[in-house]
Amino acid sequence: TLRRGGEVAVLLSRGTNDANQFTLFELLGMEYQFLSPNQVGSHPATSMRERYDLLALNNPDRAIHLFFPDLKNASIRHPEASLTNWQEETVDIGARLLPGVCQDVPLKWGDEVEIPETDHPLSERWRGFNQKQIDAFQQCLHRTVYVVVKGHTNTLGIGPVVDSSNYVNTKQPVYITPVVRRSNLLLSSSDTTRVHVLRPATADYPGREWTLNLSRAPDLWLRDGDVIIVPEKKE
Repeated sequence: TLRRGGEVAVLLSRGTNDANQFTLFELLGMEYQFLSPNQVGSHPATSMRERYDLLALNNPDRAIHLFFPDLKNASIRHPEASLTNWQEETVDIGARLLPGVCQDVPLKWGDEVEIPETDHPLSERWRGFNQKQIDAFQQCLHRTVYVVVKGHTNTLGIGPVVDSSNYVNTKQPVYITPVVRRSNLLLSSSDTTRVHVLRPATADYPGREWTLNLSRAPDLWLRDGDVIIVPEKKE
């Protein structure tokens, strides 16, 4: 949940299989259109001149608008087991969200993230993040996964990128179905109904395994280092 003053926007809801965990940077990435929050995803190419405005936009149907974010004084509130009290911590996102730093914060279900608004003239229009912040979002939201098709391992990068023509691709999908289907790695012999995913253990998350049927569009949010094994169809 993201909060601005008295306005609250629920960005992520817990699924039935409890397979997905998210982070503070990913939550911001979805809010500011670096990543797609849904299973479809889109990746419009926008010129560098226009990208600051693009990343300042919010869903018009959403009640909250995080313009002029005060990233230094953000806070995370987590409900205690009794559900009667909160544990709260202040997070300096600006010091963590830097190129070469990327000190992300794992979130738990029920967490409420509040980002205050910096003081500014009422007539001023927010122009989006500066170049250093844009570079940090690109680097810190990037992840590498490995797709194994017919015994061959392919390395796949996921995240917002700027290409050599100075165009930025935003709203990148991170859920497994659009990532695999857009990878151009599938073959006519590939069986997407028995896709096996291996997730290595990290300091923040335990290792896990899943076997998924992509025709049912499972909502697995991919993490850095995931290995996706696509078997061949059974004869």
